[in-house]
Amino acid sequence: MPLNSLENRVIEVELSDPLPTGEKSIVVKFYRPGRWRREAILEDHAFSQRSSDSGMDVITPVPINNNTLLTMQQEMLYWAIYPKVRGQLVDEPTIEQLQILGLKIAQLHEIGATFQAKFRPKLTVDNYAQAGLDNLLQFKLLPSSLQASIKKVGAELIRQIALNYSSSDSQSSVFQTIHGDLHYGNILWNEGRPFITDFDDMMVGPLAQDIWMLTNVGSEEEVSRQAALLSGYEEYRPFPRSTLPWCQSLKAMRYMHYLGWVCKRWEDPIFKQTFVHYENSSFWEMVMIDFENMARQLQSVREFDPFGNY
Repeated sequence: MPLNSLENRVIEVELSDPLPTGEKSIVVKFYRPGRWRREAILEDHAFSQRSSDSGMDVITPVPINNNTLLTMQQEMLYWAIYPKVRGQLVDEPTIEQLQILGLKIAQLHEIGATFQAKFRPKLTVDNYAQAGLDNLLQFKLLPSSLQASIKKVGAELIRQIALNYSSSDSQSSVFQTIHGDLHYGNILWNEGRPFITDFDDMMVGPLAQDIWMLTNVGSEEEVSRQAALLSGYEEYRPFPRSTLPWCQSLKAMRYMHYLGWVCKRWEDPIFKQTFVHYENSSFWEMVMIDFENMARQLQSVREFDPFGNY
């Protein structure tokens, strides 16, 4: 049975004989050809395995003959087997759940601090925001009447991102191996415990990247959610609070990266089916407005930081 995944192909397979754990199915992930080098995927597997070995609740690939990464079609297609883990997605966590989750993220970051990821991407303005904008501007369905305007407001947004992203601690002191895509869709709750899944987007980046998507940046609940997360986090290790103003920049970079990612994958039929609105000029008009609003928000972040990092 196919599972919800766009970048890779993921299917659930029923087994004729149950696993020793009693599970009657497994999950098989086929990695998109050309997306990752073999070494990069193995770093993903190694990081999740080290986290599991340290006692964390994470989902790790099942080794076959001591190999977690399998190949077919003359090593052009990589795939891996994962256990089927049951749990509940929680979009509106309680304060207690946020504190528990904050503690787990701190433990993950403690492991990531000593994990050398040589083949994973680094979360930089060029790699994510600029590359996303470049892919967007090359999109064949981008209305020609909007191309110059989107290029202009996109460039201004990138300028504001860069100003904000370099205004706190030096990046080299707070960049390390992180999950990279830690949102509520990648966290399964089982008996009060959060299981962290999907290390596909593991990267080298700031710790705040694993925080901001869980706080609903820009909403009324952002401050309370962030306070609860960091309360749990700092029971285990300190968090570089001077980097919290980066959250708006990280949100904007993800938005630009996501737009460019869809544009780059457009020839894949599943993307055309899922993102039909990309064919409408009204969508791109809203993107232009979003870019303008985000640029203004970033400018205001530098003028006033609600977390007290002036």
